[in-house]
Amino acid sequence: MLMAMNGNVNAHGSGSRVLLARAMRNLKGKVQFLIQHGRLAAPRARRAVLGMLDRFIVPINFDERTREGASWHPKICLIEYSPDAKAVKGQQSFWKLWIGSRNFTRDGSWDIGFSLSSDPAQNGGQLIIGVDTLAGKLAGQARKQAEWAKALSQLKSVRWQVPKGMKVRAVHLLLPKEERHALPEVPTDVHSVLAVAPFIEAGELRRLAMATPGASRTLVSLEESIAVEARQAGWADMFALHYLPPGSQDVLADDKEASGDDEEPEMGGLHAKFLWFEHRDGATLHLGSPNLTERGWRRSAEAYVTLDIARPGSSAAAKNVYEGMARFRASCARVDVSTLPQPVDNAVEQLLEQQRKMLAASLGATQRLEPDQTVTITSAGSPALGTGVSLSISRIGDIAVPWPSTSTPLVLPAAPRYENSDFLHLVISAGGQEVAWLQHAPFVPPLGEAERDLPLLQSFLGLNGLLDWLAEVLAGAGDGSGKGRDWDDNDTKKPQTKRAESLPFSVEAVLAAWVRDPATLKEARAVMEMARGYAGNDQDDHEARARLRSFLKSWAVLEAHLR
Repeated sequence: MLMAMNGNVNAHGSGSRVLLARAMRNLKGKVQFLIQHGRLAAPRARRAVLGMLDRFIVPINFDERTREGASWHPKICLIEYSPDAKAVKGQQSFWKLWIGSRNFTRDGSWDIGFSLSSDPAQNGGQLIIGVDTLAGKLAGQARKQAEWAKALSQLKSVRWQVPKGMKVRAVHLLLPKEERHALPEVPTDVHSVLAVAPFIEAGELRRLAMATPGASRTLVSLEESIAVEARQAGWADMFALHYLPPGSQDVLADDKEASGDDEEPEMGGLHAKFLWFEHRDGATLHLGSPNLTERGWRRSAEAYVTLDIARPGSSAAAKNVYEGMARFRASCARVDVSTLPQPVDNAVEQLLEQQRKMLAASLGATQRLEPDQTVTITSAGSPALGTGVSLSISRIGDIAVPWPSTSTPLVLPAAPRYENSDFLHLVISAGGQEVAWLQHAPFVPPLGEAERDLPLLQSFLGLNGLLDWLAEVLAGAGDGSGKGRDWDDNDTKKPQTKRAESLPFSVEAVLAAWVRDPATLKEARAVMEMARGYAGNDQDDHEARARLRSFLKSWAVLEAHLR
């Protein structure tokens, strides 16, 4: 996500170590990811550099433990592209807004989303109700109201490009404890309903049926969800029940995660959430993050957009939406409730999920860096683990240390200071099963940029990465081509390419970069500072290291004359 936002990503949606480092440097302080506390999935690539995500992720600490609890569940992306960004250089700033059901993961489930771009000319387009309110709520949750004040005032008058035949009635960000309706507004004269959600509850389905008398209703959900709710009488005969058969789901096998309830970070198969109403005047579509559950529509933080779609013949865009809905219906298979197997409760899985929610809500861990480079972790809540449940904690990419009792401090072994992060890797296990995630535990006092961020990037990049970065800056490259080692490549046995002969380190290269874009020197200066502090290792190309040292000696003179 960071590399894509920085305009640097290769054809595979990834990139080199240099591209990731540039994105982290350029976007720090500009990007915030708001994620439910305790719901940050443990990364497959456990690299220490991921610890720097604590500069970007804001944990939202809603208590999920009880049925009456709430969680942070919206799926939103709101971005302002500034005029000095390379992707839009020479243009006025513009906005992009995305709302849907997709998590920030590699999960390949069926999802739905709606994307909007602001009208650059601002003399057409549509004013959309709720965008500034949504942004204000996001800024409040991120504790960035002051930084977002100017942008929030602009959003009130921003016009958005909306395809002909479609109208965005409003965007919504629902927060816990706000006054809200059980379900979104239902149009009059509805003759057809398509309700889609992986998680459902009988009560919400009854309300939907009562709000649409006389309409034909189709429900698409997970077979296991239908089987669970089928035990509740008085709703199943109100809908034609469907599910997505395995051949239609197109799930990436290595991305599937076990699902527990509607708050799981990631799952396979159906993940889209929307309500599609066809009526006399056309159609109305509500799409976003809420499942058809009481938690989704009444208690948790959720986001959705309401669209009015004209009749199919009114425009190409409207025609495409109707045809898309028809194709989706055709890919679903009918469910015969009488043949569904009885749900089997996984007691261990449920126990681990309850323990994860308990630790997220009540652990209250903080970290302290000791003089000997060990780290002491202290829990403010000191929650007791359930019988047979064990807890282990580690730095990202480090060896886990058991924590048998959270009432006593835990000491992590000594490690380089830069390998620490406000995120810890937690693993709970019981009965041969385990659950792992990253949980926020801030350092007191906080980790500084000079003592953590810069050394971490130096170690992550190594000599070749620093050389690649400087070469890209001087050559005006860094366009996402992915040169150099992939960011998640941890094979230390690979031979390091010799770069001494190809490095563009000369007075001429610096002058050419300055003429092309004087701002280039600002980034080059930052890379040179990292290069000065690089300690080196046995795998370094000694010829390239010698040439870099020579260039460092002349850099100060060059920089002084080009300020």
